[in-house]
Amino acid sequence: MTWAKLDDKLHSRADTLAAGNEAMGVWVRCESYCADHETDGHLPRAVVELISGGKKSMHRLGGLLVKAGLWSETPGGYLSVGFLDRNPSKADADAKRAAETARKKAQRDRRPGIGPTDVPHGVPPGQDAESHPLSHPCPAPPVPDPYPFQAGLRVAYFGVFALFLRRGIGSGDFFIWLGREQKRPARFVRSFVRSFVT
Repeated sequence: MTWAKLDDKLHSRADTLAAGNEAMGVWVRCESYCADHETDGHLPRAVVELISGGKKSMHRLGGLLVKAGLWSETPGGYLSVGFLDRNPSKADADAKRAAETARKKAQRDRRPGIGPTDVPHGVPPGQDAESHPLSHPCPAPPVPDPYPFQAGLRVAYFGVFALFLRRGIGSGDFFIWLGREQKRPARFVRSFVRSFVT
């Protein structure tokens, strides 16, 4: 990220006072655009028109900024005079970013366990991945549920049981029906009864 730098005396310089507040508002926003898009101070006509609020305003405010010496006209728009004196050029910014990237890469390469092909996360520096227990995590074996019926299933079967009782059918008939449903009558009935007892 780059920053557009402004002179701390901008508020009272002669060119600022000559341009006026409205034109200086457009100038500051256009300086920000140049820094953000790294245009080296070049302002496309469409951008200036958008920032100034239309073609008429662009010509009027652009004319004031050119007259004050803050901008100069170019075939495609305007050039912010002295932008490269206050701000780094695109080439300088790219070179600085490349140097910073190389510096950080060299720093990561010096520290063990940081690079993409190095030891996985969680292995202390200086230990290899093969000997450390965290490098080959083994999931715990699943523990079987002694009562395999979920709460929702229990509620559903309890509702069917209540329906059997309401219709005058005995509880024994309910368990026979339930056993047939599960294809293992004895085992199922024992598990079902246990699920309500516990």
